[in-house]
Amino acid sequence: MVDDPNDDRNYNTSVVVNSDGEIVSTYHKTHLYDAFGNKESDKIKPGDKFFEPIDTPFGRIGLFVCYEVRFPEVARDQRAKGADIIYTDSYRYHTKPGAEEMHIMQPYKVNNSIMSAASTDAIFMHPLPASRGVEVAPDVIDGKFSVVMEQAENKLHAIKGILALLID
Repeated sequence: MVDDPNDDRNYNTSVVVNSDGEIVSTYHKTHLYDAFGNKESDKIKPGDKFFEPIDTPFGRIGLFVCYEVRFPEVARDQRAKGADIIYTDSYRYHTKPGAEEMHIMQPYKVNNSIMSAASTDAIFMHPLPASRGVEVAPDVIDGKFSVVMEQAENKLHAIKGILALLID
């Protein structure tokens, strides 16, 4: 989405759709990945506010996008707004990070501290694939509050439904 004629950068936008196919929320990523030779801000414009958690039949969902999981203030903000489900996506799963990046980013992966900043009983969601041990700690993604496998199964069925519609 480009909303400023003097700035041709787009937002990295997440769209939340309900079970009726209606858009219930949109969010522009706030923390851009300008690190390790990458300059996301060259093409992407940062959002100016964090995601407003939304109520679902499963709980109140908070959202982090890519690189934002590296910033604990996002988790604290989502918790302050009542999120009890944390939904995140990877900033880097297509290639393995180098040793320097692994060392520097180690404190910023989704771990139990990030999860407890959100809530002591927060649920962890991720659309997969995930870099276990890099972007998310194994005890979080494999832990009792993770629903990533159930989420992956639902994603599989959704993709099969879309393919069936396209083939017919």
